[in-house]
Amino acid sequence: TNQCEEDIAQEIRSFKLSLVGHFGKKGKSVVFLETAIDLENIPHIQIDCIPIESDLEEDVKLFFKKALTEDDEEWSTHKKIYDTVDSKGDIQAVIPANFSYFHLDINAKGGFAHVIEDSRKFNRIHVLEVLSS
Repeated sequence: TNQCEEDIAQEIRSFKLSLVGHFGKKGKSVVFLETAIDLENIPHIQIDCIPIESDLEEDVKLFFKKALTEDDEEWSTHKKIYDTVDSKGDIQAVIPANFSYFHLDINAKGGFAHVIEDSRKFNRIHVLEVLSS
């Protein structure tokens, strides 16, 4: 959502907060996995919403941070991980428009993002595998 209009970004945020409230009543946290790839050619953004046990939040952060840090792009020109907690998950404040990215957001409070330099090498299945471990 780093290049959409403000009202659309706000609508997405409101929907995320609704999901957080719904699952929070059940004692769960919500992991949002946002993937935006090929934004210059065929823009596509996918946001997965996955409820988890609340006590797993820190583990999820650690697993993803480790996986993204070990990304195989040895010659990366961007930082591996961008913190989105200070911006409360506002990806527009962290990643420039038209950059492909992955964003982990827990309970719509932020998390961290990673610039995808080569969308052909990015493996969405790996992202889900990290979460399932």
